[in-house]
Amino acid sequence: MQKLPDFLNRRLNPVIVEKTSSKPRRVKTAKPPKAKKWKDAIRVRLVLADQAPSIGCGHRTVWAKVGRTWAHLADNFGGRAKISISNFNKFKIV
Repeated sequence: MQKLPDFLNRRLNPVIVEKTSSKPRRVKTAKPPKAKKWKDAIRVRLVLADQAPSIGCGHRTVWAKVGRTWAHLADNFGGRAKISISNFNKFKIV
């Protein structure tokens, strides 16, 4: 096995780099959609499979407006979905 040159050997010359960001990180506030319909929506964390493809699958934090026959879902990025109440009650709420 060949010996590494000194400039490639990190054990001899450890390089310490300080990470600096140019902009401060923006924190997205959790607000429901702006329409009047979403005024009394609740924030729910669900485990979705493929019931709402416009929102996605897996662990999702969504706004839910539960009605008599339908539950309307909206995520923070503009995805919306409508599912029946019977399917909404089957979800695992985390």
